[in-house]
This record gives sequence, C-alpha cells and structure tokens, in this order.
Amino acid sequence: MKDKKRLNSFLQSALLTGSALMLAGCHNSGPEATPEVALPVIQQSVIPAEILDDGSILIPGNTIVKHIGTEGVFILSDDNQARFRMVKAGKNNGDLVSISSGLTGNEQILTGPYESIYDGSPVKLTKE
Repeated sequence: MKDKKRLNSFLQSALLTGSALMLAGCHNSGPEATPEVALPVIQQSVIPAEILDDGSILIPGNTIVKHIGTEGVFILSDDNQARFRMVKAGKNNGDLVSISSGLTGNEQILTGPYESIYDGSPVKLTKE
C-alpha cells in the first residue's frame, strides 16, 4: 500500500510539472511468444496497365480507389501481395483514365472488390 501511495505521488508530481512519463514493458520475443497468424488470402483478378505510343499509361477508371484519403491503385507485387500505389490521374478517355505519375506501365492492376484489400494483403489470382 505504501508503494502505491509513493507511485501515485510520483505520477501527480510528474503531471503537475508537465513531465512526460513513459512506461515500458518487456516480453519474451521468442517464436513461442508470437504464434504464426495466417492472414486470409484475397481472391482477385488483375489487368495490365495499357501503355500508349506516346508513353502515357491508361487504366480503367474504376480501379482508382481512395485509401487513407489518397487516390491510388492496388497492384500485384512479385510476392503476390496487394500494394497500394499513389497515382495522379489525368484526362478521362471513356472508361479509361490516363495516369500522369505513380505507375510505370509494367504493373498488374488489381480489380475490385476492394473492401477487404489493404496494403500487404496476400492475393490469390482468379481467372476472369
């Protein structure tokens, strides 16, 4: 009980003086302490970005999404994960949108639905 009063007194004085208090914990970081978690694999299909003769890149407009307030697309990485790429959209050309920055044209663009995709999601390709 005496230790609790001493700790409370210390916390009160730290708060009154504007001091910051940081509590650190320690845990066993061995493999037995962190069991492997299997992430759900998301079934998706991909479409290639289209590179025109003038070097501009066209993608379907419906593949551009807002992720954390930023416009971009999800691409398929070499290790079969969804990766979010910020893009700057240019002019619309029917259902296609020209991309002025953010893509090289060699990417595989993931198609929707996008509700369960996040940056780093494991992806299994479906045939369309």
